[in-house]
Amino acid sequence: MEENGLVGVTTDMWTDSKNCAYLSLTVHFVLESALRSSILSVEKFLGDYETAENVKKHIINCLISKAGC
Repeated sequence: MEENGLVGVTTDMWTDSKNCAYLSLTVHFVLESALRSSILSVEKFLGDYETAENVKKHIINCLISKAGC
C-alpha cells in the first residue's frame, strides 16, 4: 500500500438500553505500508432527532474540532 495523505472516515450510531443515542467516528489511513484505524470520537448524540441533517451536523462539527479549525 502506498501512503498518499488520504483518509477515509466511517461512522456508526446506536442506542443503549436506556434509549440514549451514541455516534462514533473512525478514521482509516495508510501508514508505513499498513492500513491503520483510529477512533476520533464516541459521544452521546445530543440532537433533537436522529435525522440525516442532525447526524451530518454532528459529524462536521466533530471533524472540525479534531482538525483544530
